[in-house]
Amino acid sequence: MRILPISAALLAVGLPLAAASWATDNQPGSPPTELTPAPVDELQTTLSDIKTTLGFVPEFLKETPDSILPGAWQEMKGLEMNPQTVLSGQLKELISLAVAAQIPCAYCTYFHREAALAQGATKDEVKEALFVAAVNLNASTLEAGSLQEDAAFDAEIQQIVASLKARANSASTDAIPAPGAPATPVTPAPAPLITDAASAKADIQTQLGILPSLFKNIPDAALVGFWKELKAVLFTPGLLGLKSKSLIALASAAQLGDKHGIHFHTEVARGVHNASEQEIQEALAMAGITRHWSTILNGLGLNETTFRADADRIMQKIRSNISNPPAPSPAPTPPTAPTPGSGSSGPTSPSAMRSELRNFAHA
Repeated sequence: MRILPISAALLAVGLPLAAASWATDNQPGSPPTELTPAPVDELQTTLSDIKTTLGFVPEFLKETPDSILPGAWQEMKGLEMNPQTVLSGQLKELISLAVAAQIPCAYCTYFHREAALAQGATKDEVKEALFVAAVNLNASTLEAGSLQEDAAFDAEIQQIVASLKARANSASTDAIPAPGAPATPVTPAPAPLITDAASAKADIQTQLGILPSLFKNIPDAALVGFWKELKAVLFTPGLLGLKSKSLIALASAAQLGDKHGIHFHTEVARGVHNASEQEIQEALAMAGITRHWSTILNGLGLNETTFRADADRIMQKIRSNISNPPAPSPAPTPPTAPTPGSGSSGPTSPSAMRSELRNFAHA
């Protein structure tokens, strides 16, 4: 076989090249490599937009490197703060709150809880979103421990989705009166009494069409309570509605890296609750943005009191904007060159301009 000689040759060439590259980048006494700064006009536009949008530049954005700030801000504003997305501002914040509480991130949990309330969520809706994340984490842990094969899990998902869809269609049909017939109030069937593991398993089979393997691996002592809570949170409309709950559950499963949970909640959101692809994408993107800023905030170790004070100022701005929607912002004016004879000693260097802009941000 010629594999070993070829591999040895590649190593002989590759390792010296890698070592040379490392040595070039890290010569003793050489200045450290810095991030390529953002163009001055882009940084100026970004800082001005942050001040216009939030009323000031929060500490965590001041700590963001100049070269990164434009993109980081554009992503946050373009999705989380955008009133034109398919998901409401309230639901986006509840999704982020569920993800933040799971991480767990004290900074993000505080911010997104307050933002959800500022966007009009009630305290009970906040609690419901948190319980979606909690039962999802519980189920994800149990499912991961069961080591169920992908093919078997996929087959169960198809059966569950078909059963849930049939039950949803049946409920909709029952609520529609026959043509010409007077509408009559629909009296819901009494909830089955769940008192032991046997009655819990019977109810699971009624609700889901099958008894999934997950429930077969839960001890009888825990099964009754586990199912009653799971059913109340994920399979009962509640305050948020089943589609919103399914999107929150999907986002929380994605942040956990739970492949089976992601598959399940995507299929339920799409196939049972008619969530659009755009709604699914936005829910997942909100989970990603929350994890992104959680990483930065915790890594920087920002003073939590300062962060909360900044968050409270942002909430005041959100509430003000909801009460009095701001007029569209005018197009930014590009920076102009100094006029000859205006007293300028010459063109300002990009680094000096960036320093001036940072002073503007701190003002």
